[in-house]
Amino acid sequence: TMLENGNCNDKCCKTVQNRTRTCTNPRPSCFGKSCNGTILEFGTCNDRCCKRIHGGFTEWSQWSKCKCNHVDGTGVQNRTRTCTNPRPSCFGKSCNGTMLENGNCNDKCCKTIHGGFTEWSQWSKCECNHVDGTGVQNRTRTCTNPRPSCFGKSCNGTMLENGNCNDKCCKN
Repeated sequence: TMLENGNCNDKCCKTVQNRTRTCTNPRPSCFGKSCNGTILEFGTCNDRCCKRIHGGFTEWSQWSKCKCNHVDGTGVQNRTRTCTNPRPSCFGKSCNGTMLENGNCNDKCCKTIHGGFTEWSQWSKCECNHVDGTGVQNRTRTCTNPRPSCFGKSCNGTMLENGNCNDKCCKN
């Protein structure tokens, strides 16, 4: 197993380093031979010397899909960027700033509104059946107070009510 000792730094380009190894993988036993080769090796790290590069942010990504809360009609979305333009290297500083930006998208959301009935209209004119002396009339209401919107429920109940008006009719 080789263990690295000594470090290159960004000002080096002529730095010497050394590494050592031990004869333990596996350790010789039962009259086995010891490892061949040197235990200590010297070299340079010129190939690892580099110019210090500080990180830079990429452009922001596109905004994510808007996530709407229909209870209050609000929405949120986000976008990201990374510290890879360029990526920091050789002891360069990482980017300073946020990598995630949140924003609202309320203009793309709506508040859920459940429908409500209007008041009943006036009773219609009595339609008399003079053969038997009975009469019927009706009245209506609509589900527009308010109209259901944005995933809201429609009104539950009748929109037409029939009634008799026999007291206004006579039998022939």
